Amino acid sequence: MAIRQDYVRRMKPKSRMKLISLWIPEPMLRAIDELVEKGFFPSKSELIRYAIAEYLRSMRGYGFNAHPRMFFGP
Repeated sequence: MAIRQDYVRRMKPKSRMKLISLWIPEPMLRAIDELVEKGFFPSKSELIRYAIAEYLRSMRGYGFNAHPRMFFGP
């Protein structure tokens, strides 16, 4: 339990991001790692956030009309 307490202590108090866990196929993880290693993204998390935001933007034509700032703040 000490690890969890240490993590909570390091969290930003007003962070609007939430931690999620997911399982992805190994080939997809290798592709993500390669893009990060080549410098296209600073981290796997940033790449995944970008991919999700792009997908949500693409859904606008299907009735999903969220403003881009909804995802990244002002």
